Amino acid sequence: GLGEEGQKRWRSMIQEDGNWTIVASTPRLFSAITSQDSPFYGFFTIRALEKIDFDASLDLLVKKAVRERKDDLAGTLRTPFGRARARAIHHLAAGNHRTYVVLFDYLDNETLDDLVQPFTRMVDDLTPDYHDRMRQLPPAQRKIIEFLCLEGRPKTIKDISTPCLMSQQTAAKQIGELDAAGLVSRTRIGRNTYCEISEPLMRICFEIKGDKAECFRLFVEFLRHWFAKPELEDVLDLEGEGARVERTRRHVDESTLERANRAAAQAMLSAGIDFKGFENDAEHLAATVGALAVAVRSLGPRCLPQGLAAVREALADRLDEGTVGRILTGFLKAGRRNGFAGDLAEWEQALQSLATSLYDLPCCRIPIGVLQATVRHAKTGDERHLLSLPLEQRQLLKDEPPPTSDKRT
Repeated sequence: GLGEEGQKRWRSMIQEDGNWTIVASTPRLFSAITSQDSPFYGFFTIRALEKIDFDASLDLLVKKAVRERKDDLAGTLRTPFGRARARAIHHLAAGNHRTYVVLFDYLDNETLDDLVQPFTRMVDDLTPDYHDRMRQLPPAQRKIIEFLCLEGRPKTIKDISTPCLMSQQTAAKQIGELDAAGLVSRTRIGRNTYCEISEPLMRICFEIKGDKAECFRLFVEFLRHWFAKPELEDVLDLEGEGARVERTRRHVDESTLERANRAAAQAMLSAGIDFKGFENDAEHLAATVGALAVAVRSLGPRCLPQGLAAVREALADRLDEGTVGRILTGFLKAGRRNGFAGDLAEWEQALQSLATSLYDLPCCRIPIGVLQATVRHAKTGDERHLLSLPLEQRQLLKDEPPPTSDKRT
């Protein structure tokens, strides 16, 4: 704001006096620092804040909780439950220090369990910062960023240039500069280069102000289920079909068998599983996912739509519909880890049936979409099927081993 003359006079004052210490921060470097013709070129010692990993982000949240005398929150963050929620936070924050600090103000034990409310408030606080960064861009680059934010999925340079009213050469040049600035990432597949916003939160800040706020809420719920304490691991990380069935099998007094558990069990009886009565909902969820996994391994994916439909019907009058989304998300993660069973073409048919039967449950859209993209990728080996998913959903899949592409997985 000082202008070139003001900057020259200020630097001269600093050099003549010497009693100055300047500490400043910026989300990105700017021409008054980087241009060789600027008075302050080469003047500052620049220290880049590298993105932090999960352990460092958890440590940051815990230390901030202790410093602000939120001892209950600090204690919760150290538990398996707290670590699971912190992983969901880290996935969207993507190592950005500012995001953790802004989000922390809305965290307590109650909102840590919910996550939707603090994330929404955090997005409100970060939106002005992202808009300010947009205003600093040249008009052509701003147009590209706005287009990619609205699209949400990777797009080729040709896809970008036409709606942005510029030539492909101009679009490619501007995207190269945006990539160098860390705002856009590029993925090359064959002859095509796919481009997308490198920070999911930047795109989400624009989406949530439009008509996609519900999509963001559903994804935060999906993250909660994905990073939930792994109740499913004991049920699903087993060797051999017999061991898996034995671990899933439960014997409890018939009097404790609730109607929802009975209906879910009956839907799976054809797979030779007898699980009755569970102490809590987490145990019920784990057993249901385990039963579905065994049924799919035994009978093929055709039994998945019927099994989930039975679970949905059974739970309709006692638990919220989100439980079906939890079951489907758990099954997705377990399937990625342990390998899907059956012909991949049969998987495609089963997932289409699922999409049709559960179309009215918003909580199921993301896990079904991720399953469909994963199976299509496994069937064809074409990376473009995974690029049909937003960046934050594709990054989740990197944590799990992909299925093989030999028709059977």
